[in-house]
Amino acid sequence: MCYRVLMRPAVFIDRDDTLNLNTDLPAQAWGAGRRGDLLNPAFVQLLPRALEACVRLRDAGFTLVVYTNQSGVAFGSGTLRDVDATNARLDELLTVDGERLIEAFYSSPFHPEGTCEPFNRAHDWRKPGPGMIVAAARELGIDLDHSWIVGDHARDREAGIAAGIAAQRALKIGPEEVHADLAEAAEHIIRAAEQARGRGAATTIVRLRAENAALLDEAAETVLSSGRAIAERTGVRVVNMEVRGGQVEAVLETHRLAALGFAGELRRAVNRWAAARFGRGIFAEAPGNNPNDNA
Repeated sequence: MCYRVLMRPAVFIDRDDTLNLNTDLPAQAWGAGRRGDLLNPAFVQLLPRALEACVRLRDAGFTLVVYTNQSGVAFGSGTLRDVDATNARLDELLTVDGERLIEAFYSSPFHPEGTCEPFNRAHDWRKPGPGMIVAAARELGIDLDHSWIVGDHARDREAGIAAGIAAQRALKIGPEEVHADLAEAAEHIIRAAEQARGRGAATTIVRLRAENAALLDEAAETVLSSGRAIAERTGVRVVNMEVRGGQVEAVLETHRLAALGFAGELRRAVNRWAAARFGRGIFAEAPGNNPNDNA
């Protein structure tokens, strides 16, 4: 059995007028609701080059996440089911050869001036709040330090920056912006990622072999959670970490000394937890005592 945690870079993409047409839709798209509240899947239409942009970003190694304000629910323009149906139609259009390009959709139905309970209130998920991005990072294992934002409003950028994404990685698109559409933003993101890889830190692999493989398997989720917490606290980027074959293997984007420090801290943290839970540690106490441990 293999347990894995992978901190992935993502591109968080706004929905309306970034991926799909919205502003210029006919009046029938809004029904009895407010103009701009697209809650009818029959009117979902991809913007030019949006599909191509998503394919290129996916192929470049980015996880794609849609994050969208859908305050029409708070104003009675539609329901959460309508939001889900509209997102599902967009998801269908962004599926190539049976493979979904979008990892997940996050939608905020809240607005403090809305008329429909319980959505007529302020909420951290409503952009420019960071809630949707923070939740996605936690649930999907996303590395915000290497992630990007693309949207057509200032609030899209502000949400990303509030979540911890660097301002230069939060891109606003539009006719008057540096990047006119998602395709141009994708080109910039891919080029920047390639340049960063060219000058980035080398990766280092560290392994911790358990004294009892069955005990490690039982504790695998806790071990991976501990490793992720240590990485976030110390600033070490985890490219990949997994429990398999009686050992923990972590691929870290850092130099050897920092990688050894990460491994030592993980060993100590897990052994403290295991001693309290099982009455014994999982790994040999002192680095170097186990000849199968290496970095």
